[in-house]
Amino acid sequence: MELNLKEVLDDLIAFVVSLPDYTGIARNVKEYEGEYDDDDWTEKHPSCLVEITGSSPAVNDASGDAATRKIEFLMLVGNRLNAQKHPLELVSEIAEAVEQQEFTYSGITYLCNLVSMNFFARNKSVKIYALKFVMMT
Repeated sequence: MELNLKEVLDDLIAFVVSLPDYTGIARNVKEYEGEYDDDDWTEKHPSCLVEITGSSPAVNDASGDAATRKIEFLMLVGNRLNAQKHPLELVSEIAEAVEQQEFTYSGITYLCNLVSMNFFARNKSVKIYALKFVMMT
């Protein structure tokens, strides 16, 4: 089975864009491109930046082929502290929406599971939290 990770990334972005907090601001949901590496943040908020961090066989069959696969990804969710929805509320809602979400690739269904939620960064009145997920067959 050939797994296209760019398709996975695009599907995750499309899923977040469909959530009520991001309706009409799809430009704030995209692939992470190092936006928070410097102190000069240019991102608009609320935002959700997605990064595929890994893919590997979870279990191999007797012939050594992947019997199941896992895909690991991060969602960096940020908002202003003085926004209508506090960053912690926003990240909690996104975590709940993505948790147990199913995606299908090449006829195989992957289920998302939340691994952790951690503080990622702060710059003035903006806080960013990192949601770490694993998607498994």
